[in-house]
Amino acid sequence: MAIAVILIAVLIDLVLRFKARKGVGAALGSLALSLLAGPALLVMESGWRLVMWIVVAVGAPIVFLLKIFLIGLRWVLWPLLQVFDFLFGKVQAAYPKIIRGALRNKVQVLALAAICLGLTVVGFMTLDTALIPEVHQSEFDLELALPVGTPLEETLRLLAPLEDVAVQDPRVERVVLKVGADPEGDSDPEEGEHTARISVMLKPEDAAGGLLGRVGSMFSRIVTSLTHAGSGGAAALREEEVIADLRTHLDRFPDLQAKITRPVLFSFRTPIEVEVETYDLDTLRLLGETVRSELEGIPGLTDVKCSARPGSPEVQIIYDREALVRLGLDLQSVADLVRTKVRGSAATEYRKRERRIDIMVRLNEDDRTTVRQLANMVVNPGDMVPVSLGAVADVTIAAGPADIRRVGQRRTALVQANIAGGGLGEVSDQIRSRLADLDWPEGSDWRLAGQVQEMERSSRSLWLALALSIFLVYVVMASQFESLLHPLLIMVTVPLAMFGVVILLVGLSIPLSVVVFLGMIMLAGIVVNNAIVLVDYINKLRKRGMAMEQALVEAGSVRLRPILMTTATTVLGLLPMAAGLGDGAEIRTPMALTVIAGLISSTVLTLIVLPTLYALVESRAGNSSYDQE
Repeated sequence: MAIAVILIAVLIDLVLRFKARKGVGAALGSLALSLLAGPALLVMESGWRLVMWIVVAVGAPIVFLLKIFLIGLRWVLWPLLQVFDFLFGKVQAAYPKIIRGALRNKVQVLALAAICLGLTVVGFMTLDTALIPEVHQSEFDLELALPVGTPLEETLRLLAPLEDVAVQDPRVERVVLKVGADPEGDSDPEEGEHTARISVMLKPEDAAGGLLGRVGSMFSRIVTSLTHAGSGGAAALREEEVIADLRTHLDRFPDLQAKITRPVLFSFRTPIEVEVETYDLDTLRLLGETVRSELEGIPGLTDVKCSARPGSPEVQIIYDREALVRLGLDLQSVADLVRTKVRGSAATEYRKRERRIDIMVRLNEDDRTTVRQLANMVVNPGDMVPVSLGAVADVTIAAGPADIRRVGQRRTALVQANIAGGGLGEVSDQIRSRLADLDWPEGSDWRLAGQVQEMERSSRSLWLALALSIFLVYVVMASQFESLLHPLLIMVTVPLAMFGVVILLVGLSIPLSVVVFLGMIMLAGIVVNNAIVLVDYINKLRKRGMAMEQALVEAGSVRLRPILMTTATTVLGLLPMAAGLGDGAEIRTPMALTVIAGLISSTVLTLIVLPTLYALVESRAGNSSYDQE
């Protein structure tokens, strides 16, 4: 194979030599000289020419097709380019007049900037808060709980019709029903024979037929995602429709408790958690139910449940110590005997090869089934006078605690809830107001935990990160400009950008979450770029001896195109992220919209406010050093 390639390369080299020297003799002579100089050199030279011809043969069609594509793209984008050139021409012609008007009305322009700053502060105070937007993956779980003590068969019989409703929904692809709990598995302590879980997975949305149909469907989805960006977008809207239909069937079960959960990408806690603390279990259960009823009265909450609930029915034996002493019996001995008769004890082992099987000794099941039989159980075998368990203890049936939770070594009842409407901050304020008005007994306490606690902890870190990013940007600019005043003027673009962010968040009902904070931190380093370009060119023009107003107008006119191009390219690059398409769009969309709104607001206001503020500060400071130079 290698010899064939070498021969082909030599033949091609011979053809090229013949073409270059216009004769067979000259070509053969040149080839002979190359062979005398070295066969390896000839092979390398011939191989190199072969590679170059292959590259040309393959690359020429690609270049040709690329040129055709660019020509077609130019014709497709030609109307947009014409519109952009027309609009930019109008803006470029009007912008010098706008700057001159702003310089003649400095007070009005700065008053407008102050109003924008005030609205920004007020908007941030009124914005709702959230930790992380909930991610919707077209999948959710419906956790159901009947009254404690419901047998497994009865739970399955009651909830099977609800499973059929979910299966018959045309929007649902798969339904999985799990009833009860695995005692040997790692199950939740609240699970039991009375609980069930229905896992629902939705079908993918059907794509419309044809190119126009697909484009129209995608455009409709983008509009829906943007208009419902605060609640999760189109995927969340579709899930909520299915959940709402299932909730209508839950009303047929008056004693059924339901809770909607979704697969989470992050290990965050329940949105609302109220921890109620006290020592007495009965008081704890009563306080937990009181808090649960208060939370159910708040409009923005749903799926409210309390962990302090009655447990399964059980037989409780309360010994009479005085009767035991009077009859000469020992409490520990009697308790061990009762446990052995009821639960049994391993008397010995049965060995079969390597297997060891415990041999349990206890009463027959027919002798320990009812409470009467337990009360008639003899607790002093071998004595002259038999004594029954009922003579020295009170044997009753009661409901024990389902589980005992402890937080910080204190018994705690956990009241959990999901948020159906509104934001985390608004709902938490209502909870604090309602619980503060309750009459709490001595020795009890409560606190708000869950995502509210995590949000308060993370918001402090995020505000610090935002302030630190602004400070670092200022330090870098101060070192480059060798001035403290001009970087301070440039930093005005940051609150001007926050004005657009607040308008967008309020308009689309997007809460102030961690991803929005990350977008704001990014803005602190992005929005100053346009102001740097503008102020730097103003300083250069003034160093050349140009007057203040003329320098501001000239710098704005010259830097207008790069400023608009920088903003436009960044905004257009973020549009796919802001469109709300694909999995995880609930996290990407708020961040992209935050950066887009801040960039647009900062660009528009910077082109007007910054030249005005620059002229006012320079004239008040009497800085004429540039003019003198």
